[in-house]
Amino acid sequence: MSGPAPSVYQYTLAEFRSWCRATRSSLGAWKLCALGLKPLFERLKSSAMPTLVVFEPQSRLGEPESLPSWTESCQVAWPTASGHVGLCDPAQLKAHPQWTIRLAPDSAPNAEPDVILVPCEAADRSGARLGRGSGFYDRLLAQYPQALRIGIVHASRLLERFSPQWIQPHDAVLDAVWTQNEFFWTSQPTRQSLMLQRSSL
Repeated sequence: MSGPAPSVYQYTLAEFRSWCRATRSSLGAWKLCALGLKPLFERLKSSAMPTLVVFEPQSRLGEPESLPSWTESCQVAWPTASGHVGLCDPAQLKAHPQWTIRLAPDSAPNAEPDVILVPCEAADRSGARLGRGSGFYDRLLAQYPQALRIGIVHASRLLERFSPQWIQPHDAVLDAVWTQNEFFWTSQPTRQSLMLQRSSL
């Protein structure tokens, strides 16, 4: 599937979000396309290894089966329930009290991220993103405006352009989008992503 049916553009934001949730089970198991992020980390590397913020994928939410491991190229960090980024081992992750996800404990050492992988319910080619509706990642990304934002989304949820009515003032824009079929920089790149486009990604 290359994207939702054209009729979804007639939906309100609430209707589109409901459509996304109702069709999650049809996505099945999927994996991100092969991509070496090591060149990206090399471009970011200074005196220390760059920090990558990851998340624990859940197939029931339409997310990939797993994320690749980059432990040799970067420090791996996780979001915390309180909204900052913490360094921790996956074995230390804690269940969120309200959501069925696991996050780093609030006691995890703070980290300053270079790259944040962002789960998406849907996205478009300009970098607009639809999240789960809680605003968790919008708040997280607002705290780290210098970090490169890479959206993770199933190709069937990638639209050419969102309906203007779906865009909210607080929505964080992605620097790049990664699906099972492709990785691309958005049409609204930041200063950092312009620099990284010249790498071998």
